[in-house]
Amino acid sequence: MANDYFKFKQFIVRQDRTAMKVCTDSVLLGSWLDSGSNSDSKPNSEATSVLDVGTGTGLLALMSAQTFPEARITAVEIDPDAARQAADNFAASKWNERLTVLNLDFRHFDTPQRFDLAVSNPPYFANSLKSACTSKNFARHDDSLSLDELFARTAHLLADNGRFALILPCFRVAAAAERAAAHGLFPSEILNVKTKADKPPYRTLLQFSFKQTSPNESLLILLDDEGQYSDEYRQLTRRFL
Repeated sequence: MANDYFKFKQFIVRQDRTAMKVCTDSVLLGSWLDSGSNSDSKPNSEATSVLDVGTGTGLLALMSAQTFPEARITAVEIDPDAARQAADNFAASKWNERLTVLNLDFRHFDTPQRFDLAVSNPPYFANSLKSACTSKNFARHDDSLSLDELFARTAHLLADNGRFALILPCFRVAAAAERAAAHGLFPSEILNVKTKADKPPYRTLLQFSFKQTSPNESLLILLDDEGQYSDEYRQLTRRFL
């Protein structure tokens, strides 16, 4: 996945100007966005407005455009080079009229619009050693967007029946749930991911909503015994890969 572009079934993601390339984490999250809906809330499959926080190449926004055919997607990106790359990827897609990228700091983003769905593959690291590359630091470290800031701003921008989907390393899930609850968001769907059946989970995909309920929890194993992508991974991502 380190090439200058990555070809999906219905679109191409060029990534020569971005610090963070197409990765399995984002593919998993984008493929999972329409999972689950409460009977008394708007199903994700009917989402008409989607917010992508820290869009990078624009991958999650493009996957959202494919998944939600009626949705208009607003993508926010702080890094200028990544924002330009996302804009080019949007322009080259067949959903270009429904995709918009804004080059700004999400902490200062505001709009009267409220979103049915927000999605993010946020910076994973806090208080850790940084790269000499500023764009990589934006993408990997949460100095410019902490978990608390992410949940606070997203909660403000979500519709009352909206959802927020993100992926995190397992060691950050407890902190994320705590900060989400402080802003009135609670987990409704949880997908734990293992590389292999005999390994502990290493990533967790979460969907949050304003309704406090018992979350649906499931498990996905990424690789089979031969080290190939598992049938369940292929099934989840089949619309895109």
